[in-house]
Amino acid sequence: LSGFRRTPLFGTRGKSEMSLRGSSRRTRRSAGTPERRRGQRRLWGVIWVVLVLGVVASLLGAWQWKSYIESQQRQQVQSGTSTALTSLSSSLQRDEDLVEIVRSLVATDVPLTNARFTQLMARIGAVHYAGIIGLAYVEPVPLAGVAAFSAAAIADPPFGMAISQVVLDPPGPRPEYCLTRLGAINPDAITKQVKAMLPSLLTLTKPGYDYCDTRYGPTFQTAENTGHQAVSPYSLGLDALPADSRADPAGLFEIVVPIYGAGEPVATESERQAAFLGWAGGLFTPSPVLSPIVSANHKTSVVLSYADPGLQPLVVAQAGTGVGTRSAGQAKPVALHADGRWRAQVAVIPTTGSATLQALGVLADGLIIFLLMLVLFLLFRSRASALTSVEEKTQELHHRALHDPLTNLANRDLILDRAEQMLARGRRDGIAVAAFLLDLDNFRGVNDTLGHTAGDEVLAELVIRLEQAVGSTDSTGRLGGDEFVILAEGTSLAGGPEAIAQRMLDAVAAPFLLDRQGAGIRITASIGIASGLRDSAEDLLRDADIALNAAKAAGKERALVFEPAMHTAVRGRLDLELDLRLALEDDQFFLVYQPTFDLATMRPTGVEALLRWQHPTRGVVPPLEFIPLLEETGMIVAVGREVLRKACNQARDWHQQGLVIGVAVNASAIQLDSDSFANDVAAALDESGIAPHLLTIEMTESTLMRDGEETVHRLGSLKALGVRLAIDDFGTGYSSLAYLHQFPVDIIKVDRTFINAMTSSVGGSALVHTMVELAKALELETVAEGIEEQDQLEQLQAESCDTGQGFLLARPLDAGAVAAFFSDAGPAVSANGTRVDSRR
Repeated sequence: LSGFRRTPLFGTRGKSEMSLRGSSRRTRRSAGTPERRRGQRRLWGVIWVVLVLGVVASLLGAWQWKSYIESQQRQQVQSGTSTALTSLSSSLQRDEDLVEIVRSLVATDVPLTNARFTQLMARIGAVHYAGIIGLAYVEPVPLAGVAAFSAAAIADPPFGMAISQVVLDPPGPRPEYCLTRLGAINPDAITKQVKAMLPSLLTLTKPGYDYCDTRYGPTFQTAENTGHQAVSPYSLGLDALPADSRADPAGLFEIVVPIYGAGEPVATESERQAAFLGWAGGLFTPSPVLSPIVSANHKTSVVLSYADPGLQPLVVAQAGTGVGTRSAGQAKPVALHADGRWRAQVAVIPTTGSATLQALGVLADGLIIFLLMLVLFLLFRSRASALTSVEEKTQELHHRALHDPLTNLANRDLILDRAEQMLARGRRDGIAVAAFLLDLDNFRGVNDTLGHTAGDEVLAELVIRLEQAVGSTDSTGRLGGDEFVILAEGTSLAGGPEAIAQRMLDAVAAPFLLDRQGAGIRITASIGIASGLRDSAEDLLRDADIALNAAKAAGKERALVFEPAMHTAVRGRLDLELDLRLALEDDQFFLVYQPTFDLATMRPTGVEALLRWQHPTRGVVPPLEFIPLLEETGMIVAVGREVLRKACNQARDWHQQGLVIGVAVNASAIQLDSDSFANDVAAALDESGIAPHLLTIEMTESTLMRDGEETVHRLGSLKALGVRLAIDDFGTGYSSLAYLHQFPVDIIKVDRTFINAMTSSVGGSALVHTMVELAKALELETVAEGIEEQDQLEQLQAESCDTGQGFLLARPLDAGAVAAFFSDAGPAVSANGTRVDSRR
């Protein structure tokens, strides 16, 4: 049908007219008298004109009718899909808003009881939020606070259920529980299908149900760590449903949103953990939205899914039979919100009949009844207006699909298409091309402090400035958030891409004056530039993005041009990260040990463990190349746990050989921030069976000062295990004497930079003297790191420094060599510790 065009129709008309004219000439030659021949010619002329007009009119009518049916089918598909998507998006937004209301009430310390919470459900949820089954506020309760929580829950039970005691489910002591404090159920949502799930649903309403120790734990943990909502489908009890009920759109899902203290910073994971109060959750059913969509057209199918970035979409609900080949599973997912997490796949099969058969009927009627020609003509005129309206609407929808709704700039799809065209012109005409990727620095602070409306005003003003800063022939697009792309070519690049980038930086640097803000807001930007031809637009933007990341890493508020070395570095970092994951799985990490000495007697007191990586092809990789990447990727937690286990087990093996050698393990900032670190230390001690005082945990000074009060609490948990604590690289961080006095540490380790300065300046010796005296005043042991010269050793002995280590005294040894070294040195003495040192 789509191949039916005007040209073949007009061609048919021309052939018909030639055939009729040929017949007219033959009739004229066979006619009798001139008058008769003239009359016949006039008669045949009228007949043939009428027949031709009738055929042409019928053909036009058939063609137009066929096009009309096809248009209706397309419009039906578009309308059904658009209606379904709009309904789903609106419903999900309302559901999310309802959970946000709960979060706002809890975060702003509004006094809430379960009775008032139930009233909230009755007045707001049940009336305005179709599909809400229940709302709840879940709070983290430490083991020590379970009794207080139980008393409060008995006095004010959630979900309106009178209880006499709180029973933990699952039972057993745990450091922390995730328990329901507030809860309400919408009785209007208890449908036939929901009733079949009541036994399992009632489990969730128990105040003692521990969400974090059940299948919902990952969902709650994801919401807490990321700061945004998480979604989990509810599948318990589905097996109890009848087969005919499971075909209905009854899939339940839960929306979980983290709650933080009002006004608290939540930009980083540590800030979010410090400000965390609990979770707001809602259990919903999509039936009120999906059922009308499927009922309106039995040939409609819908699949609703949710996915965090980088994860596979999780099907939350589905409805319809998926008639035809374009079932919902084959339809392209469409993002329902700007963040792209909620997605829907909608397939609509037109219900109208065959356009070709209807067109043939119109053609037959037109050949029989010529009077329909007038009706068809009028129909054409009315249809032309309808088609124009449909075309305008289609163009509008097409425009929306390719442009950003806030700034009206080209979106990613359109800018990629323009970039492909620009590259094609560059190859054909040999002109210069470049892509600029601009990202605002710390723009999130504008939204967090002034609100998203103010942020939108800034972005709208920024677009005006960027378009004034670049050439009129350049293309500007918005990739999302505060990230923009500018495509420049030809004469626009006459002064070089750096000049364009500088104009854009100057445009961003000017203050933004907002309607509700007295003083101007100053914002900076970073720009990545990729110039020259590439194989594809994706490659061009990828290189610009790599340059942008390099500009961010170099200090922001600058523009950098992509260089091949940048891509090589990114690729090398990715390869190294993949190798690190394999190294952890294949046990490629190993430890070596460097002895520490009592500087008064020069006898070894313990060892310091150093982490090494035996790469299968690169050999031993220096720690400086992989330790920072372990910390960036978070793998340092798993590696650190394994180092703890190996170091403690090695100390046990030495003890079995008659050598009491203590070990110490360095904890990174990420490990110390983890709630599980104390458990890891306890597990390593239990597995090895060594005395706790033989293990020393070392932490750098800057790590301890990330959150002084929280650090004191975490160090107290470690100290309660009986281990020793040491401050590593003392003097290089930002610790205060007040906090140093509060930290329950046993040892301070003077950094090697101060040891090296002892022999080169008077000030260096004075600093070391001060540190040693400070340690003595606080009754702490001092360890000097990096002793490599005899003069350094003698000065440290003169200062009465307790212990020391360095290449002058002993180099790192493997486990067997350590045993031999301590055996030769005589009886073992008390432990000093071992750490994972990434700098050696």
